[in-house]
Amino acid sequence: MNSLKDLLAIKREERRKLKIKYRSAAVDEKLIIQKQIDDIDLFLYRFRVSRMDPRWLKGLLINYKLYAEIMKKTKGMEVIQNVDGPALIIRYKNGQVNGTYTLLDLRGFFPSNIKFPESELIER
Repeated sequence: MNSLKDLLAIKREERRKLKIKYRSAAVDEKLIIQKQIDDIDLFLYRFRVSRMDPRWLKGLLINYKLYAEIMKKTKGMEVIQNVDGPALIIRYKNGQVNGTYTLLDLRGFFPSNIKFPESELIER
């Protein structure tokens, strides 16, 4: 697998097959199959391409679209970025306004054979 789009296509195909299986399943099986369909639907919604761009950054797999959006919002502020365990911590300060963003490692949500691109920290 080479990309998120490929993974989502595989999940959509799994969902399609489960829906076909659901039609002819016994009543007790339908609950199990419906749970699997719901789990796939949640995955497809959570990792939709319009909001997700997984990339490797400093050894973490993060949502790069969200990271770039955060860095854009903190433009002109003092920003400190650190990798702390399974998360990228972004601290910002502008006068009396300060805060923290935490981007968690997404590695557990994806199969290990999928390849994502490497990226660099956005520096100012």
